[in-house]
Amino acid sequence: MLQTILQQLQQPHSALRCPPESLARFAEAVELSTKAQRFIYTHRHEEGFLFLFRDIFIALYDDTSYYVHDVQTPYHRLLAKLLETNTYMMFRRMTVQQSLSSLVGAYHITEYCYHMMYDEFIDMPTLERAAEEAYDEMRRITLYVEQILVKALHHYTFHEQIVIAEMIADTAEVKEIAEYSRIFKQIVDEVDLLANDTYGAELELMQHQFFVEGSPETVTEYLKKKRAAEALLHSNYHEHNNVLYVPFHELYEMEGPYIICVEQTSATKQFNIQTKALVLLIAKLAEQHGRDLCIIPFADDVTGHYYFERGDVSVEQLIHFMHHFEDGQAQLLPALSFALTIIRQNDKRKSGNIIFITEGKPLDEHRLLEPTYQQAVTSFLREHKVDVTALILNEQLFNASDYWFLHHVYFAEELLR
Repeated sequence: MLQTILQQLQQPHSALRCPPESLARFAEAVELSTKAQRFIYTHRHEEGFLFLFRDIFIALYDDTSYYVHDVQTPYHRLLAKLLETNTYMMFRRMTVQQSLSSLVGAYHITEYCYHMMYDEFIDMPTLERAAEEAYDEMRRITLYVEQILVKALHHYTFHEQIVIAEMIADTAEVKEIAEYSRIFKQIVDEVDLLANDTYGAELELMQHQFFVEGSPETVTEYLKKKRAAEALLHSNYHEHNNVLYVPFHELYEMEGPYIICVEQTSATKQFNIQTKALVLLIAKLAEQHGRDLCIIPFADDVTGHYYFERGDVSVEQLIHFMHHFEDGQAQLLPALSFALTIIRQNDKRKSGNIIFITEGKPLDEHRLLEPTYQQAVTSFLREHKVDVTALILNEQLFNASDYWFLHHVYFAEELLR
């Protein structure tokens, strides 16, 4: 499979004019990720897909600065810089597959920049300066994280390096890079104004064409959330004697989602009815408090998730996924990482609750016990005010050292008999 992919990637056309050594690094990274191989192999016949994926991957994992400036076409130069900027987006995802949708969204942003370059009413130098600033900022965080990965995390798999890198990106040492968020939002806003006027339908179509199931957020969803937040703000402020009063204290008190990580292996099949009842109880609690509900089924991996705004979930919707079970043992690392990613998608002012419903005996994951990973997760949970609880279905199988990240543990074996 990998050889088939690499043969197709040898074709010469590329917006970034990738050098041979960059392609070699791409091949090495893909070889370490069977998920990436399957995803590329499945979509390899889509028009332009391989070139897009290669350019994105190399922009993220190679030092493109030495040849990006040699690209003469302004559109391609801006594309390269924006792809570099989205390195941070990659660090906020767990796998290549789950990061692709947001990266494709960034690619299409540059498509609209291409049209803006020929619009005499658009101040393109302003946009290019913003992209240049974002590019410079992201070079710093890229170098910082890569140094840590090279020195301390070389023994981790490709997937695990992404998980730990996303935690590092939220530690105190890189808080100064938060300025990137403001710069990138300016770029998104400027381009979105043009997209709404002329290319709105095309944007929606392209987002759906490249949608990856299980991704916590796409660019389109981000823009919708942004507009909803602005509408909430404008609906609550009032003016008095030319003074604008905004109830920021109310926004800070808003709580984040309930996230339920439900083990769905053959070991938990006997608890199916009781598990659904527990999920419904938590959904009711979310509905009463006006909080969103996210359900993450997991076994040895996470293949998707279900998100319900304000806990609005029905029994019929639960039946859709609660009858599916996987072979093998449960792994906590993918589920925990996915839950933390969902928390990160919400405003950092909000708190959140993560609830594990599991038999109690996960697969032996020694890297889950690594001090580097534990420190990063603990710091994240404390900073984001996230409470993690577990409902253990079989108390005899429970080992506290496997669940070091929990704040509360409840044993449901007696209750569920």
